[in-house]
Amino acid sequence: MTENRSALIAYLATLGAIVGLALAAAIVCMVFDGTEAQLAKVIAALAFIGGAITGLIGVIGTFRPKGDSGSSQADANLATLIDKVSPTTTGTGPARPVEE
Repeated sequence: MTENRSALIAYLATLGAIVGLALAAAIVCMVFDGTEAQLAKVIAALAFIGGAITGLIGVIGTFRPKGDSGSSQADANLATLIDKVSPTTTGTGPARPVEE
């Protein structure tokens, strides 16, 4: 339980950082007064923020719920149901099991 909680906290912190950086980019664009002297600084700030957001989106994709590696009862039940389904059908119409 502690590992799942830590993973959730890390996920939410990363998501919060992405939102915070996006808001920072919006603020940088709003305070830009249009002078050429500031243009290079704004471009550099937006490039940095864009790179940081891209990196954090890559990190957020690595969060996976941790589960046991062994087979569970639900997996066994699903396998039993799959075994009961006939894999062979006839024609191209509605699927009907082949009479054996």
